[in-house]
Amino acid sequence: MKKALDHLTQLEQAVWASAFAQVISGYDGQYAQVPQDTRREWREHATSIADDAVAALRETIDQPQERLVNRQSRADLTGFVYGIQPIDFWEGWSTAEEIDARARREHTTLRDAGIDADFHSCLATVAIARREIDLCARGHDGWREGPYVAALPDPPDSQLIVAMKGENNGDTYVWSKFALPWLDSEAFELWFPAKGAR
Repeated sequence: MKKALDHLTQLEQAVWASAFAQVISGYDGQYAQVPQDTRREWREHATSIADDAVAALRETIDQPQERLVNRQSRADLTGFVYGIQPIDFWEGWSTAEEIDARARREHTTLRDAGIDADFHSCLATVAIARREIDLCARGHDGWREGPYVAALPDPPDSQLIVAMKGENNGDTYVWSKFALPWLDSEAFELWFPAKGAR
């Protein structure tokens, strides 16, 4: 339990950043030109959204971990794969193509922005995650949505997590290079790298 709560500070930062991006998603101008009052309203609105989300996460972490049905290690994994209930709203998630398009829109070239290597790294991460999700979720009827990518802060960089939603009943599979303990109580399946496999 303590370990899960230790990670919540980083998670709070990620949730707040996602909420703030959601609040300003319709704004197309320069942030520096926005009046201070409007900026303050945006920050307060994002904080309210983030507080609600984090409170819900705290409740999830505090619940008994009885739903975890299948937990097993695999030597062929480099990351953790969580099978969870369907995700229906994908705010804060992007496709790799959307990340590329956003980078191209905001900068004259990816190289000028220092993003080309990051984008290729993102594509590589998505490819690894998709392969490992497919290994763990055998018997699925295909994928309805995804792969979607989100980032959790891991200073000085960010760590990517990847999710895909199944075609059959919408079960969602989340891949991460590191453990996401706040998902333990929600996961009905969890696969993790065998000791020494990482």
